[in-house]
Amino acid sequence: MARRNLENIAEKILTQTIKIAGNDGLDKAPAKRIARECDITDATIFVYYETKENLLASAYKYALARFDESVYAEAPLIKKGDAAKAVKNIFAFAVENADIAKYISVYRHSAYWDRNEIVEEKVKLSKKVFTSARLAANTPEELMRLWYALENLTVELAINVADGRLMQDEKYLKAFLQKILRFNLI
Repeated sequence: MARRNLENIAEKILTQTIKIAGNDGLDKAPAKRIARECDITDATIFVYYETKENLLASAYKYALARFDESVYAEAPLIKKGDAAKAVKNIFAFAVENADIAKYISVYRHSAYWDRNEIVEEKVKLSKKVFTSARLAANTPEELMRLWYALENLTVELAINVADGRLMQDEKYLKAFLQKILRFNLI
């Protein structure tokens, strides 16, 4: 019998957790269901993550890292002054990865979310992404509010498109861009 790649198992557990909990809610994502989708035992999940709380928090960090990578990848466009194209690309990532967007939203509306846990990391990323002169002197707390505003707007819009409540067309995207640009977020 071939040995499975341990990193692939850990990542598969996280991606299935994101998919199931993002679509059905955190309480409807039992370890047995996640394990079944991963073709492993539920005990294997707890070897990697010890508790459901650790599993959900790890899935959140994984989802957020994927989203943040998409935002950070657009920083050069933002710095060149093409914020509209950058935001379109970020939005496209969020729509294409609706499970990630949904999980971020679900987790943030749960008792598990500790808003302060990732502040330092987000402040560093915010300073690299937000380029407006008005934002240059902002405190870490203000940068965090701006980051969450951008992230939340993108995530919620992507969820509405993925769930069919909004059409993915230029009209909505333009309104979204105007909202972000109006607040001088980028």
